[in-house]
Amino acid sequence: MRSWLEYLSFLSWQNQILRLEDFKRVFHNQEKIHSTSQITTYISHPETKHYLQIQKNWWKEAEQTKKECLSLGIKTTYPFHPDYPKALFKMENPPPIISWRGEPCWKDHFLFSVVGSRKPYQDTLIWMDMHLSSFLKSKNKISVMSGGARGVDQKAHALCLASQKPTLCFLPCGIKNYYPADLRKWETSIIEGGGAFISVFPMSAHMRKAYFHTRNKVLAFLSQMVFIAQAQSRSGTMVTARYALHAGTNIVVLPGSPLYSGYRGNLSLINDGCFMIRDYLDLETLYHSCKLNSMKEDILEFRTDDPGGTIKHGQLSPTKP
Repeated sequence: MRSWLEYLSFLSWQNQILRLEDFKRVFHNQEKIHSTSQITTYISHPETKHYLQIQKNWWKEAEQTKKECLSLGIKTTYPFHPDYPKALFKMENPPPIISWRGEPCWKDHFLFSVVGSRKPYQDTLIWMDMHLSSFLKSKNKISVMSGGARGVDQKAHALCLASQKPTLCFLPCGIKNYYPADLRKWETSIIEGGGAFISVFPMSAHMRKAYFHTRNKVLAFLSQMVFIAQAQSRSGTMVTARYALHAGTNIVVLPGSPLYSGYRGNLSLINDGCFMIRDYLDLETLYHSCKLNSMKEDILEFRTDDPGGTIKHGQLSPTKP
């Protein structure tokens, strides 16, 4: 039997709009679907529905894309697939497909995001060498997530690899086009270290400015804790912090001198109530606090016997008539 959900996910790479509700309806009715034309009845967006009606062989392109992914060692996941991160269901519009090279270590590791300036101060890098490194060298099962940019991001990836922990590099482009280009030299070490390169964009897509915001939003919602190493008041790092606040993700912030503009964002976040950290011991304390809180929360599950449910804020609730 064909994976109808997988077919749907590849449609997003054909510039078609898919909603979580579409995947949910197909998931609950997949045993009733015996041809690709029947999928059309479960699609909510009118332009996508029209596309499926006009392009009778749209599924052949999906099959060809799947073969190309297999030949390139690219794996994919989509809503309701076992590898799909359930934390992303908290998003209003979670990505319909995630592609990656490497291992899906997000399934069994604590996801700790590190974000910051592309031109960090030497003090920031020294602190990371001393304290972030000590935190990562603990016995905790942690995976560092970041965006692969020069500066703080690449420093975090490097320290994670040196600590023999898997690291996840989120790309602002398709999985076939690494950005920045020098990430190619990281490929072997990240994949062999049990981590992965990840993208939520079409496989061949080149970097776009708008993609950075989408990438940062996914990073913030997937994280269990976000560490702000260095941020100006107006920066991509602060965008990620705002997404993390919206997601309810714990944010920890390195303080810095108010005389340096590169720390203005840090100080604003601390002033707004985010956790200030001094050393690796503070990171350890907050890590265990996050772990304890996650154990107390209800596990995110989706019932397969409730086709009338809707997903809202990460939970399944009955649909109102």
